[in-house]
Formats: sequence, structure tokens, C-alpha cells
Amino acid sequence: MFGASDPSRVPSSYDPLGCLSLDRLVERFAVARDHGDDPTARQLWGAIAVKLDDRLKVFVRAFVIPRTAGERLGRDDRDEAFQRARKRVWFKLGATFRGVSVGELHNAARTATWYACADVARERMKQEQRSRRARKAPGDDHDDLDRLSRAQATRTFERAVQVAELKDELDRAMARMKNPSHREVLMLDRLGVPDDEIAQRLGITTANVYQRRKRGLTNLKELLNDAPA
Repeated sequence: MFGASDPSRVPSSYDPLGCLSLDRLVERFAVARDHGDDPTARQLWGAIAVKLDDRLKVFVRAFVIPRTAGERLGRDDRDEAFQRARKRVWFKLGATFRGVSVGELHNAARTATWYACADVARERMKQEQRSRRARKAPGDDHDDLDRLSRAQATRTFERAVQVAELKDELDRAMARMKNPSHREVLMLDRLGVPDDEIAQRLGITTANVYQRRKRGLTNLKELLNDAPA
């Protein structure tokens, strides 16, 4: 599909799209997207992306580097991560977003921001490793131990990224499910809600919960298998 064309465009106060709420923009975008009206959808996505800027900054500040004791990105790295997240939203997210609500949009934007932050953190880690190697004196007794420690930290970080990528793939597939009742059961089940509580929340029997989950998982497997490589 498409991404918005110009991240520097900021709607004026007289821009009719800029005056719409994010909920309304997402509703209109979903309609245009599903009807194949790419020019309108592209225009709407541009307005959506502008309104997401503040939310992206929040996501960047909240990012915690995987497998650290709550360590976050430094100020310069946050600025870089925000710019990368913004480009992902403008140029990539519009092509893959299949949701119809602001909640789904925020989840997708959060995932895009996570990847941007993870890329920056990974590059910073490699840069620091190169810097430490350059400073280390030849024959240092701790060289091998430090090298193993850095390699383990890198592998751990890469595994965390892979897990997040699988989670994102699953989220995209669930957003494409046509039956909302199946998706709702799977989402609650994923959160660890017991079957009897799911049944109570949705006003159905536990047998219905089982059937919806079974059919939803079948549909989800099909969507994952059909996902583009």
C-alpha cells in the first residue's frame, strides 16, 4: 500500500484533517483503505502520523533496554530513536496497519517505536564494545572474560528482539482476523484470563469460549502462514 509522503508537513489550524480527532481520522482511514481509495487513505494517514508525534515521544521515553536493570536510552539516543520511529510510522506503518481503532493504532505505533529504540540501543552497544576494545591494553588478563560477557549480552539482546518481532507478527495477524468475537477471546486468553472469567465478561458459556478459541486459533494459524515473508 503506502506511507505518507512528507514527514515535515504539519497541518495548519485551517487544515480540515488537522482539526479532526484521531478517532475520526482512523475511522475515515480504515474506510478509505478497505475500499482501495489510496489517495484519500494516504492523505488521512499523513494527518494521523502528525498527531502521533507526541505519543511516539512518550513511547521512546518509556523504552527500557532489554535485559538491563531498567536502563533507558540517553538523550541523544532518544532523539535518534524518535526520528527513526517517526519514519517507520510515516513510511511503513501505513502500509501494514489493518486496525480500525485508536487502541490498535497506538499498539502498532508502540511496536514501531520499540523496533526503532532497539536498533539504536543495539548500535550503541556495538559502538561501546568497539570503544572498550580500543582502550584495552594488549595482554589484559580480563580480555577473554570481557569478550565472553559482551558476546552473551549481545545474544541476550538479540533474543529479546526476536521475541518482540514474533509478538509483533502475532499482533498483526490478530488485527487481520475477520471475526471480532474470536479475536476477543484470544486476546483475553493471551492476557491469562481464565475461561470462566472470559465467559462471564462476554456473557457466554465456557463451552462457547472453547469453540471461539479453537476457531480463532485455526484462523490465526492461516493468517500467520499467509503472512508475507
